[in-house]
Amino acid sequence: MAKYPLFWCLKPSSQAALMQCQWDNYGEKLDLPAPPGTSGGVGLSVEIENAEEIDRLMRQVPSRPKRVK
Repeated sequence: MAKYPLFWCLKPSSQAALMQCQWDNYGEKLDLPAPPGTSGGVGLSVEIENAEEIDRLMRQVPSRPKRVK
């Protein structure tokens, strides 16, 4: 299981927009998380499922009933 800080999953343009938004709204510099592959920071745990499991999940019937108009 790999662990990636969500910040590093964003495109560089989105990272810059996020940092600018933090500065504009709060007047504070955004603290950058540790880059991927280093320890520390809050991250996203990623588990890659096998193709059979993905296929099974995609073929499941939706659990919500259809809306009646």
